[in-house]
Amino acid sequence: SGVRTGTAADSLPERMHMQVGSPSPSTWGYGGYYDIWVCGDNDWIYRHLALAEEKMVRLVDRFRRSGGLTLRAVKQCIRELMLAQSSDWPFLIGTGAAADYARRRLKTHLSNFRKLAAGIETGAVECGELEEMEQRHNIFSGLDRDIYAACPDLQVW
Repeated sequence: SGVRTGTAADSLPERMHMQVGSPSPSTWGYGGYYDIWVCGDNDWIYRHLALAEEKMVRLVDRFRRSGGLTLRAVKQCIRELMLAQSSDWPFLIGTGAAADYARRRLKTHLSNFRKLAAGIETGAVECGELEEMEQRHNIFSGLDRDIYAACPDLQVW
C-alpha cells in the first residue's frame, strides 16, 4: 500500500464518521482566562466600544449609497473603531505597562470616531481633519463598509 496525496475534500467521502471538536475559550493571558482584559481598570472601555459599534452599523445602513467625502469618512470611521477595539489597549492598561499611552490611544480613536460620525450625520465632514486621520491611521486600506452592515443576527451586549 502506497501513500496517496489529495485535498481534505478528497478524503471526506472516505471518512464519514469524523470527530468534531469545539475549542474552549481561552487566552494566552494570565491564568488562561480574560482577567487582564476585563479587570476593573478596563471595565469602562467596553460600553464605549459597544455604543460606537451600534452607531457604526446605523451609519453604514443610513449612508450605504453615499460616495465621495461621505464614503471616505465612513471608511475612516470604521478604521478608528477597529483601532479602538484593539485588545492591546486593555491589555496594556491591565498590566500597567504603558497604561497612559494605551488610554490615550483608545480615547483618541473613540474621539476621532465620534467627530467623524457627527460630521457624517450632519453632512459637515471636516475635510482637513479627515485627511489628517486618513494619513495618520491609514490601516485597512481595502476595507469594505459592508462589514458593519446591519444583520438580523447582530447581538450587541
